[in-house]
Amino acid sequence: MNRRGLLLTLGFTGLLGSFWTKPVNANLPKGKLSAQDLLGIVPTGWKIVDGKKLSREFKFNNFVEAFGFMTEVAIAAEKMDHHPEWLNIYNRVSIDLTTHDVGGISALDIDLASKINALGSIT
Repeated sequence: MNRRGLLLTLGFTGLLGSFWTKPVNANLPKGKLSAQDLLGIVPTGWKIVDGKKLSREFKFNNFVEAFGFMTEVAIAAEKMDHHPEWLNIYNRVSIDLTTHDVGGISALDIDLASKINALGSIT
């Protein structure tokens, strides 16, 4: 079984629960993060759009790899109870993260972006 298959299996059986629920940036303020708060903490590859969301595009070899990645992200997002806005076109997955109830980027978005980066680097 490859690493993606293993992660999916572990995710579905709940064995990754502690990894996925530990916040990456637990020391960040609650609520909407200011431009000052965001300095130096936006995960690699993500950009801030209109000061309200994090955005990134991932590219894979084919649709199956892209869909497998989306499945892994879905498991992580569900465990965090924080869900992305996304679009999949063949081998590309575009993801936007925002916290609607605070009207912008929160620590949850930073945490999920960091976890998504970790998933996007698995081959």
